Amino acid sequence: MDEAAARFDAFQDSPWCRYYQRYAKMHPDAQFILTLRPLEKWMNSMSNFGSTDVPIWQHVYGKRTFRGNEDHFKSLYNSHTKEAIEYFSGSPGRLLILDIEADPKVSARAVEAFLGLRPTDLSFPKVNVSRRSGVKWLLRGWF
Repeated sequence: MDEAAARFDAFQDSPWCRYYQRYAKMHPDAQFILTLRPLEKWMNSMSNFGSTDVPIWQHVYGKRTFRGNEDHFKSLYNSHTKEAIEYFSGSPGRLLILDIEADPKVSARAVEAFLGLRPTDLSFPKVNVSRRSGVKWLLRGWF
């Protein structure tokens, strides 16, 4: 993972979200964006996405499937959120907490300000990723 991390400036989702502390220490000027949504909506999304065996999840979450492990994933969501906020609490300007259900234009402005970018008229697109089944196949090929 460190080789991949050295080649790029930004990462999102699994498995990167589980290693924020490692990369925060390695890159003390790095900034992090914690995206949140209501727990039940996250659980729904995980249920749609993780309806089958996802090998990378064993490495990232400790379980290969969501179904049958709902309590485990719920606990991970809550602990990850709490731990990430606590971890960056003494480092102002390193963590942006972003509600993914907020107005997309407001969120885009928040990200631009956080990263020190010039404001634009851009907005985040709303994409239903649960309909893009090709992503599941890609994840199965990682591990």
